[in-house]
Amino acid sequence: MHAFATYKYFTNKGEQTRSRRTCRRCKQTRLPPKPATPSTSIRWKVCRKCHERRRTKDFDWYTSLSTGSPRRLQRLTCRACNLDRSRERTAADPEKARRNTRERTVKWAYNLTMQELVRLLDSQDGGCAICRTPVSVNSHIDHDHDCCGRREKGCGKCVRGVLCKPCNQGLGMFDDNIQRLQGAISYLMRYSNG
Repeated sequence: MHAFATYKYFTNKGEQTRSRRTCRRCKQTRLPPKPATPSTSIRWKVCRKCHERRRTKDFDWYTSLSTGSPRRLQRLTCRACNLDRSRERTAADPEKARRNTRERTVKWAYNLTMQELVRLLDSQDGGCAICRTPVSVNSHIDHDHDCCGRREKGCGKCVRGVLCKPCNQGLGMFDDNIQRLQGAISYLMRYSNG
């Protein structure tokens, strides 16, 4: 066994370590260390918009359904270019950007299209399902939490109606519990002036 010891020495830059180049016993010379090679785990890609060479982690992923089955694919433009493009679109037409965001949210969270939401609102005569205060498609969508569990995405069958903010918060505070709501009604009836 060779004795290529490592020893510490001090310079004006601080403590450093050095390995012996020759063995103490047999005087065999150690082979020089291999030169550092660039890591093969880092992948590179060229952005189609800015034409800069960037790491692949700087490119977002999206799901493609064009083949019939979902496939995860990497975007052709980097995150910075996607963000610039998104900001340009929002600045060009902020109302359209807001509308598109609402449509995506309603579709993802409640599995409803905007036409179905408008039909639901029309069936409520344009008002809150509880207090009949006028509401819009941007109001709160009430859904049954027990239908899909408390997960973020709904099935679309659990939507009950469109509510104003106070009614939606009230139902949320009572945790959709009918006994608690009836108890609150009897409490208010007991102390009402009429």
